[in-house]
Amino acid sequence: MWDQITPAIISLVEILKKYSEYLITTNININKLHHSDESACSPEKSNTMYRIVACEYNSLNENYIQLNNALLEKKFYEYINIKLYLPIDIMK
Repeated sequence: MWDQITPAIISLVEILKKYSEYLITTNININKLHHSDESACSPEKSNTMYRIVACEYNSLNENYIQLNNALLEKKFYEYINIKLYLPIDIMK
């Protein structure tokens, strides 16, 4: 019976080892990025930013139409107070 279980356990250990190595590498890279003085994204790196509508205007819930219109009118990174568009009943 152990002859059938042992290969599966060894395979699982190898997969977990690879995943652990991946997490360590990712953690190191994210920490480097986090502590770096340079921005990860900047216009100098040929990034293009554009706004898209999330869904068909007709299928938007009435509550979100005003917010959607306000967002489309604003410039990028312009502050918007979304409290104006939230329901009065906070439980909703």
